[in-house]
Order: sequence, then C-alpha cells, then structure tokens
Amino acid sequence: MVWFPIGRISVIGSAADTVRRVNDPEPPEDLSPLSGLSVVEMGSGVVVPYVAKMLVDCGATVLKVESPDGDPYRQRPHQNSENLDEDSAWFRYLNAGKSSCVIDLEGSAGRVELASLVASAALVLDDHSPLEAR
Repeated sequence: MVWFPIGRISVIGSAADTVRRVNDPEPPEDLSPLSGLSVVEMGSGVVVPYVAKMLVDCGATVLKVESPDGDPYRQRPHQNSENLDEDSAWFRYLNAGKSSCVIDLEGSAGRVELASLVASAALVLDDHSPLEAR
C-alpha cells in the first residue's frame, strides 16, 4: 500500500479503505506489500539480481549469497570512473538495498550455513544449473 497525500486528506491504499486527515498521526512506517518477506538470492547474472531488486523495492528483505571470488558484476569495467576500487555501477544498481554474505560452498561448513539460510527464507532465487548445485 502507498501513502498518497490528496489535498487536505490523505488516502492509504488503492481503494481508499482508510481516509485520514492531514493532522492525524502518521501512518505506520512500513506499508510495503512485501514487508517481512525474507529472500535468499544466489544469482550472479542479471536476471536473478534484478528480480531480487524488484522484491527489495516492494519491501522484501534480501540476502545476497556470494562466493569468495565475489559477484562477477563487481568487477565489470568502470566507465568515467577514476576510482577503480569501488563496485561497478551495474553491481550497485542491481544490489541496492540488499544485504550480502560470503559463503564458500566447496566445504561442508559452507553448505551447512547455506542450508540454514535457505530453511529460514520464504523464497530462494537461484540461477545456477542443477549440475552446479551438486
């Protein structure tokens, strides 16, 4: 739901189910439709990170899982940038608002940690092939 100020009256939601005067107390802080949804993202291309970005924009909490090498889009070529130590613009755009963690899936400890993250998430986004998942 979105908070729309209309003249001297504010409307919450799309169907005007709650009408409030401007001087009334502020609405609850988070009126996002996906507030409280936890998502684990394991994507390194564009599609899965972009879907996760749309979920963040709707209020979901997204945790991006990266390998120890990092996301390949971190190292994309920088255009018009003097500081090559910062993340690429593509990476910053696709991952704005997300949390991230590094998990080494080569070892059993990393797989156990990933399993606990997946068990606690409401949604898992992954762009790896089934052969890579083994």
